[in-house]
This record gives sequence, C-alpha cells and structure tokens, in this order.
Amino acid sequence: MAQGLHAFSRVERKRIQRKNDRGFCAEASYVLYWMQQAQRVEDNPALAFALETAAFLKKPLVVAFSLWGYYPEARWPHFVFMLEGLQELALKFQSMGIVFVLRIGEPEDTIYQLAGDAAALICDVGYLRHQKIWRENLGRRLSCAVFAVEASVVVPVAEALDRRAYAAYVLRPKIMEKMVGFLEPATLLPAHPFKGPPPSGENPGEGEALLHRAGVPWSPMPEAWFFTGGEKAALGCLDDFLKQRAGSYVKDRSLPHRYAVSFLSPFLHFGMISPGLVVRRVQAAELEPEVRTAFLEQFVVRRELAVNFVHYTPDYDNFGCLPPWARDTLDQHRRDERPYLYTLKALENASTHDIYWNAAMEEMRLTGYMHNVMRMYWGKKILEWSPSPEEAFERILYLNNRFFLDGRDPCSYAGCGWIFGLHDRPWPSRQIFGSVRFMAASGLERKSRIAEYVRHVDGLPGILNKTSAP
Repeated sequence: MAQGLHAFSRVERKRIQRKNDRGFCAEASYVLYWMQQAQRVEDNPALAFALETAAFLKKPLVVAFSLWGYYPEARWPHFVFMLEGLQELALKFQSMGIVFVLRIGEPEDTIYQLAGDAAALICDVGYLRHQKIWRENLGRRLSCAVFAVEASVVVPVAEALDRRAYAAYVLRPKIMEKMVGFLEPATLLPAHPFKGPPPSGENPGEGEALLHRAGVPWSPMPEAWFFTGGEKAALGCLDDFLKQRAGSYVKDRSLPHRYAVSFLSPFLHFGMISPGLVVRRVQAAELEPEVRTAFLEQFVVRRELAVNFVHYTPDYDNFGCLPPWARDTLDQHRRDERPYLYTLKALENASTHDIYWNAAMEEMRLTGYMHNVMRMYWGKKILEWSPSPEEAFERILYLNNRFFLDGRDPCSYAGCGWIFGLHDRPWPSRQIFGSVRFMAASGLERKSRIAEYVRHVDGLPGILNKTSAP
C-alpha cells in the first residue's frame, strides 16, 4: 500500500518522505497540509504535492498553521515578522479557493486534531530536533497517510550526501552535480471547492491581539528594524539585490560598510521564498560569471552544508558537536590568561572595550541583522572574552537566537560551530584559541573601512553606546 501513493505527483520523488505506511482515508473530508517551514505559495513543492494529493482524491485542501506562543527561543519581533507573512498568505489562499486555518496551540496536538478528518497529512520538512519529533510523532499517531516534502533546500539533504559533511569541499561537488535536477518550479493545481463549514480558526488580521492570545511575551520592536515579512517582501528583496547590489557582490560583499548582500536570510528562515526560485533568478540575471559562482557558493553550498550539519548531528546545539581536534585544542588552552572577561549582560549591552564589536552588537540588537563578516568577528571575540569555551558556545547561541531575525536556523547552529572550528581546519596555535582560527581588529582595519561601518551603526535610532571610530 505504501508504494505508488505519490505516483500521481510531478514533485521530485526524492523530495517526498513517507512518515508512516498507512493509506489514504477515503471517507475523510479533506486533505490537510500543515504549513510550517515553507510559509509561501510560489514554488512550494509541499503545497504542490498537497494540491496534487487532493486532486487525486477529489477532495478539497485545507492548509493549517499552528501559532504557538512558546515556540523554542522565538520572541515578539520574530512573531511579528512571521504574522505579516501569514496575513498575506491568508488572502492568497482565499483567492485560490483554499481554506486556510490558523489555530493557537502546540503544533503536534493542533495538527493531530485537524488531521482527524483528513484523508492524508502533508507536511513540509523541518530539520531541527523539535521539528523532526513533531513530524515523526504525527506519522506514528495518525491513521491516515503522512508525507513530508523538502521545500527549504535546493537538493534534498539525503540525496546530496548520506552522512555529515565535515567541510564544504565534501558537499560541494555533490550539490553542484545534482542541483540542476531539482530546479524545476513547483506547479500548483486548482483546488477543489470546500463544501460545508470549514474547520474553525483564528483571524490572522487581528495582528498583535492574536499574538497576545497565543501567549507570546511582549517586547518592544527594535527601533531600527527594517524588515517586513511576507512572500511579496521576500521577492522584492531579491529584485532589489539583483538590480542594485549583485553586480558588486564579489568586490564588496566582505566589506561591512557596503552591504553588498542579499538580505534574504530572514525570508529563507521562515520559508517565505524558495531557494530554487532564487537560484533560477540568479542564473537568469545578467551577472558576471564570477558573481554568479560566488553567490551560489554561499547561497547553495554553504547554506545546505549547514542543513546537512543539523540533519546528521543530533546535538547540533551542544559544545560536544564540534570536531574532536577543535574540542581538544580549546581544552588544552582553557586555562590561558584572558586579558578581558565580560559578563553576558555586558555583552548584551554592547559594553566592551572594542568599538567594532560594540557596533556589531548594536546593529544586531537594533535591526535583527549583522553583516556576515562582523558575525564572524563578533563570535570569535565572545570565545576570547568568556571564562570557558563551553560558556562561550552557550552565549553565542543565546544572543544569536534572541536577537537575529534569522536565528534558530540551521545556519545559526553551523555558524556558531564555525567560530569553534566546525567546517574549518587547524591553524597555527595561539593563546586561548589553540588551533582554532583567530580574528583580530587589525584584520578588519586592513581589509575594510571599518570606521565607516561604526559611523553607520552610530546613526541608528535607539543606540545604547555611541562610539566615534578612529
């Protein structure tokens, strides 16, 4: 019974996972798509497969979203950004004749209740521990067929590599060879009309009142916040990058004051834009070959290396996930004298002796964003200024997930790990770091106009510690 259930689908077979061996429930009222990781309509293979399943069974489709105010490490600004996208999606689904149901509650239980009258449950794939547990539990608990569709990567993780890749060079040839076979855009079939009263749900248009009812702890929005959530904003961000900044990507992307970057990471984190769509647009754009190559290296290889890491590393958020050589060298240097030691509160308040680091922390706190070069420097200094490598690891993840709009993401955990040697190699040994790569303020001064970056951050509204760069 398990074989052939998705033979009616045009979605790439290797994107689709079976979560149980049960069949379709013919007497049920609808097909249910639990949207969580891929919060979009365009080029969403999970939505496409759900519509194909509904068409095959001649049933309407219900799209469900669970709004849980206690989602791990999510804060008010994260929810506001996400809700902006959900409000847009609700209108899109209405125009498509698809029932969209938003319910408040813990995701597994909420979806289990809705799936009681479902012929099949379709999920999008999430790669973090709690996301995997929810989907595995639903596959075990439900009596209908449960599928999960990879909609957040270009190449399905296990198809790219069946084990953890310890460096980009391991994954790169696999990804680049197979990428072309997974770039076909997802096609959406028309929805069957829903007859009778649909399942009840909340109104996304209620905005902050809805977040309060969901139990989201209120906190003020960052004063220099410049992101708006939603699929339209994500596509606009991509357009803006291709028109205004992509041409200088190779030359300027490592210069913090230039911001020759895409700013797509928050939209990718919430699934508001398809990575495959981005790749197709970049490939079709009038860009120099070296620009295209450099961007795809970061956007596809490095991003999907991060997904590979969390997928094959159950303790991705624990110091023990690091390569043995990195743990050993840091342990050997844990008693080295540290010229500066700061409390977590001092770090959070950007109250250190380092004006470059303070500027990076202020940018993070006030905008939910930090240039990638500064993210690396920021993390390396926390390792240098913390009592132990283990405490530094915890601090970096705490601050990353608390303040970054794209925090709590595979790229967050891989990026934190990189600070401590993940996906890197041993370097000449030095105090505190051992053989783990070191970064110095002098490197920022030599390679970029860091003073301009500091002046930019000093001009942000709400800054706590304004500094004047030398």
